[in-house]
Amino acid sequence: MRLGLRGRIGLLVLEARTHAQGDVLDQTRVVAADVQRVVDATASFLSAVSEDLAKQRGDEHCERLLAIVPRATEWYGSVGVAGPDGRVYCGTTAEGVARPMQPVNVSGASWFKDAQREGGVVLGDFGMGPLGRREVLVTGHPVAGRSGARPSVLFAGLDVRRLAGFTALSDPPRDTAFVVLDHRGTVVARVPQGDKLIGHRLPDRPLVETVLRERQGTAEVKGLDGVEQIHAFAPVGGQAEDSLFITAGRPSESIFADPNGDLRRFLLLAALGLLVALALSWLATKFLLQRWTSAIVDSARRFGAGDLTARAPVPRGLGERTDVAHALNAAAEDIEFRQAEQARLLAELVAAEEETRRRIALDIHDDDAAAVGVGAMDKVANGTGARAVIGTDGAVWNANEDFCALVGLDEPALRHLGWRQLVHSADRRYVAAHLVEVLAGGASIREFEVRLVHPAGDDVATRLRVELVRDCDGRQGWFLVEAWATA
Repeated sequence: MRLGLRGRIGLLVLEARTHAQGDVLDQTRVVAADVQRVVDATASFLSAVSEDLAKQRGDEHCERLLAIVPRATEWYGSVGVAGPDGRVYCGTTAEGVARPMQPVNVSGASWFKDAQREGGVVLGDFGMGPLGRREVLVTGHPVAGRSGARPSVLFAGLDVRRLAGFTALSDPPRDTAFVVLDHRGTVVARVPQGDKLIGHRLPDRPLVETVLRERQGTAEVKGLDGVEQIHAFAPVGGQAEDSLFITAGRPSESIFADPNGDLRRFLLLAALGLLVALALSWLATKFLLQRWTSAIVDSARRFGAGDLTARAPVPRGLGERTDVAHALNAAAEDIEFRQAEQARLLAELVAAEEETRRRIALDIHDDDAAAVGVGAMDKVANGTGARAVIGTDGAVWNANEDFCALVGLDEPALRHLGWRQLVHSADRRYVAAHLVEVLAGGASIREFEVRLVHPAGDDVATRLRVELVRDCDGRQGWFLVEAWATA
């Protein structure tokens, strides 16, 4: 279904309002995360202190340990320990160690019972602290007793004034009011209204009723002051779970001020854009044909000057002018293709000629190398004494009968071995050094004594004469080796 202009504008307004409500909900979640950080830190503190008290018991140690708390932090109005019967036997306040005139018993408090029963951190109701004169949010944690006895309970009263003054609650955005509620609908903190309604339980108020029912979301309801506003709300989470909630309220006109302003700017820019589009359309219509004609003439001149890549711009919807541009471009592409084909054939002819010359040169070189190789083999076959031809890679190419007799192997066996297998392991580096020096450009003939390995197990003391034979181009070819037994 297509929407008209009014429908589209209404849709934009609805999207803008939804986005604005999402922003308020995001702000609420940020504050809830900051409050969660404080509650979780309190839970970690209680857990660590409870573990220490369970390890080292006694009133003196308890008072000495808790006396450190007021000096270390201002978050807690009071901190104390109640025995299994609920009697507070150790405690401290912001002013120092607490020694009340009358015994303090918290056995009837819900947080005390929950801590003994559940065995973990519990969050109690908001109210007057067991040891102080301030309204606090009590948290408790059990202290393990001896041999399965009922546990004592360590408690801390979280100062809500610090909570409101030193978290994200202390810096609300413009026209925004934050409220902290507990799971019974009690107002725990309120910013920026201060102490107004703090400690009052208001479960029947529309805002409180909506928060306790929906848990998280946005709604346009009456706030605690009776004024209808847009409210976003979310649970604190963490150790607080669903025991604490954060709400953020803003007047509807404040929330929708930005979207309304955006809509006005959108309509103004749309009208301006329409005027600019009409002006550009007129200018394009006036100059389009003139620019196209000039481009056609320029392409024709470039093509006539030999630039076969020149092409005429092809306009759309101009009838005969479009046909002329297509015809001119087709002729240019055909001529360019013919010239490219001629250039390709000429390159193939040149490559074929170069390949023929290369093959002739290789045949001549191979004939020369074969002649030199045959001469070297003749020296091995017809020379006197033990002789062999060894490649520069160490492989035995050929050997006469005297050389085979000297090393105790026939010629096929020698061809499967390298010179390293014929030389005693202790002399291999010595022989390799001579061969490397010859290959590096030293004297082409070397004489030296080595021990050859005989299959019978005896070493043959031998004098070798090694000559580097080169091919017709002067490149390294092979070694001609003559051997004489010296013992």
